[in-house]
Amino acid sequence: MTESVRVIDTSARPWGDWHPEFPGTVSKELHFDADTGANLRQAYVPPGFTIAEKERHHHGNTREGVFILFGNIPYHEYDLPTTTEGRAFNFRKGFLLDRTPRSIHGISLDPTSELGCMILEWGTGPLEFNYIPFEGDLESFGTDFNPPHTADSAALPWAPHPQLEGCKIKVLSDGGATPDPRFHPVCLVHIPPGWSPKNTVHRGATKPQRRWLYILHGDAPVWTYAGADAATGTRHDLKEGCYLEWSAPSTLGFESGETAEIGCVALCVGTNLGD
Repeated sequence: MTESVRVIDTSARPWGDWHPEFPGTVSKELHFDADTGANLRQAYVPPGFTIAEKERHHHGNTREGVFILFGNIPYHEYDLPTTTEGRAFNFRKGFLLDRTPRSIHGISLDPTSELGCMILEWGTGPLEFNYIPFEGDLESFGTDFNPPHTADSAALPWAPHPQLEGCKIKVLSDGGATPDPRFHPVCLVHIPPGWSPKNTVHRGATKPQRRWLYILHGDAPVWTYAGADAATGTRHDLKEGCYLEWSAPSTLGFESGETAEIGCVALCVGTNLGD
């Protein structure tokens, strides 16, 4: 049976090999659902990384998310198989890629990653590599492909949080025309030092899909509750690099009393922490 609450201090997890397509890279698996193939990992790409990729790829019906924790990674994105030049991006710290199913992309061969990079990568299903060449009968692949959504969080303004008074939020992706409750919203939430909820307890709703957060920097105490009617919750003192996921029957909330010493910024997926 899948646990309804999981907390991981990623700094305490060992690194292992990442994908065989990317030699020299390492990763830490944070989530894997054997039934659906949904997955999440923290991955590291070393400086100067490149591969002899002569084809582009997409991930079939899986929606892929990537958030750059630090460093940079050059990529090309392609609207269609017949778009052979593509759009060049140098994704860097704070960038989000929300790749809808059948979004074509490929690692750039030149330039390589100057700094290396650390990322969070997640998918609603298996991240299969379905390859598309640059030459040949490209029209035969059809036109059933989708462009990705990208967001530079550093360029977006903070807004007042709609449910957590005194906190701030940046919505990086709401899913557009095809939102997925397992995936959206993708947002950053800032909890300031010394913050407490307006009421003694602020508890979010119970939802069936898995939701998760990752502390980008700072610290924050949060509580999880075993069910909608649970009288008390379990406190989690989260710090930079901590990952927390929860799903029904559990819910997440905040309580007054002890507060964050320095505050935090959290990447949140499927939740804004107040819903």
